[in-house]
Parts: sequence; C-alpha cells; structure tokens
Amino acid sequence: MTGASDASPDSRDRIVDGFMKLLEEKPWREVGLADVAAASGVGLAEIRGLYVDRFAILEVFGRLIDQTVLAEGSAEGESARDRLFDVMMRRFDAMAPYKAGLRRLGDAARRDPVLATFLARNLVRAQAWLFAAAGLATTGPEGAIATRGAALVFADAAKVWLDDEDIDAAATMAALDEGLRRGDRFMDAVHRFARAFAPLRPHGTTNGNDRDTAEAA
Repeated sequence: MTGASDASPDSRDRIVDGFMKLLEEKPWREVGLADVAAASGVGLAEIRGLYVDRFAILEVFGRLIDQTVLAEGSAEGESARDRLFDVMMRRFDAMAPYKAGLRRLGDAARRDPVLATFLARNLVRAQAWLFAAAGLATTGPEGAIATRGAALVFADAAKVWLDDEDIDAAATMAALDEGLRRGDRFMDAVHRFARAFAPLRPHGTTNGNDRDTAEAA
C-alpha cells in the first residue's frame, strides 16, 4: 500500500491527474516516475514519500473514482439490478474525463498480465463499494461470487464504453443492462444450488452473513 493518506489533497490530486494525462499521450510502459513529477509539478522526493510505484498511483486513482461515486449517495431503483445499474453508470460518468488514458491502459493490460491482474483485483474491490451504495450485501460465499461476477459485467461494459462517443452512452447502457440480466440469471442458479445443498451442511454452519447475502441479492 502507499502513504498516500499523508498527502495533501492538492499534491495527491496533481500527481494522479498528471499521471492520467500522461497516459493519454504515452503507452503505459513508457510512463516513468520522472515523467509524473514533471507533469504534476510535484518533486520526485515527495512522490516517493507517498507512493511505492506507478501501481500505487493507479490504486489511488481508482479510490478517488469510487469516492466520487459514493459521494452522490445511495443508488436509485426499486430492484437490486436497477440500483446496481445506477451506481455502475455513475462510475462510468466519473471516469469519463480520463477515457483516453483508460483506453491506453486497457490496451496495455491486454499485453501485460501483471497490469491486467492488478486492474482486475482493484475492479473487484470497487464492486464491493458499489454493492454497498446499491444496498447489497457482499458477505458470505454468494456475496463473493456476486462481486466477482459484477466485476466481469463492468469490465465487459467498459469495453463498449471506451468506444462509445454518444453523449447519452446508449450502447454502454445497453451492454451493462444485458450483462446485469445475465448476472441475475446466474445468481438465481447459485441461490437454487445453495438451497438444494443446504440440508447437507453440518448443523449450525449457516451464519447470519449467508442469510444477509441471500436476502439482499
């Protein structure tokens, strides 16, 4: 992790913004820490005191995007799918100013398994926060499955979003809606499987977290 919590908001934002602007101009592999210092106006010594490496800067970028989404409050919608759709679209809106850099990052991840693994792990973490904003539980085995499935849905929709220049993001919304519908069907199957095998569990292994997850999903 980083010492980014010790950074002033100004320094933190300048470093992250400078880094993301560099990604608009250069491939991931060519963006060095000296470049980040020059683009952000923050000295290398200060950057080193706050971040371990470029991955740490990316992690903080993702956290700032999540904070932007969460600051808008709870999601709207009667169904769980509608609420999750709402917060996922908010995340795309928050990412919009950085679309060009994120497009390059996505291109790099297809050729760099280390970067791809890092982005996937952080996307799963982000989904846990989006689930919270949508009023959904993430505890228990079913919650873990749901958040990982939601990360795949978001990643698939992101491929459409990166090339979606429509101001209304109609293609992105359609892709996201279809992905969440498929996710609903999958989670229904998971619930049925869990109920079918519940009698085979040792007595007392069903805990409150499992019940909370099943009720909220």
